Amino acid sequence: MHVVNRTAAIVTMKQPFADWLNSLQEQGGVDWNEAALRTPHVILLPDNSLDDEEQTGEMISQYWSRIATAIFGEWVPDPEDWPSEFSAEQFFEWFQIDLLDSTVMDLVPEPLQRQSDASGVSH
Repeated sequence: MHVVNRTAAIVTMKQPFADWLNSLQEQGGVDWNEAALRTPHVILLPDNSLDDEEQTGEMISQYWSRIATAIFGEWVPDPEDWPSEFSAEQFFEWFQIDLLDSTVMDLVPEPLQRQSDASGVSH
């Protein structure tokens, strides 16, 4: 067992995100289902002791854009179809984010491998 030096963020999509996907689906750009939409994303952020709401807010304000980009890319591969302008305010309208201030453990003995690492080189 290894303790991973990361904070886990649970990101759940809200109705405005579904509405955006629906608009793309009507244009033939994306296929999705509600069950998949209800499945949250788990995103690892830098390890941070989240002792108070201010620290939590700082962590989210530092990473909201990267989180949105990661989720857009997961659902809609072509960045041309993503919202052209997307603000922090919209992020919180489209996504619920909860940071877990707990230990993240890796119980798998093999090294972590990023999906883009076809070579098998661990990070």
